[in-house]
Amino acid sequence: MKPSCCSPTASILRPPEFLDTIKPVLSLVPVTDAVLPEAEQVFRRHVRSRRLSFCDAISFVVVTTLPNNIPCLSFDKDFRALGLTVIG
Repeated sequence: MKPSCCSPTASILRPPEFLDTIKPVLSLVPVTDAVLPEAEQVFRRHVRSRRLSFCDAISFVVVTTLPNNIPCLSFDKDFRALGLTVIG
């Protein structure tokens, strides 16, 4: 039996190739100390009802405070519950 990584339904690009392909078009946003207090508030508000991780809370704050309304797409259903656009 072949490992699942070799199946015809496996991703077309393996993780290193995916990263090499997507990284040049990404906008990477550094997390500053200004983000952390707001992320903590989001985490405290939603951790029990949404099972939100602190990493999710940081991501939410960064995405919702980006200038120019830059869209963010995610597969994470927790973000849908917070009102963000998700795919899948």
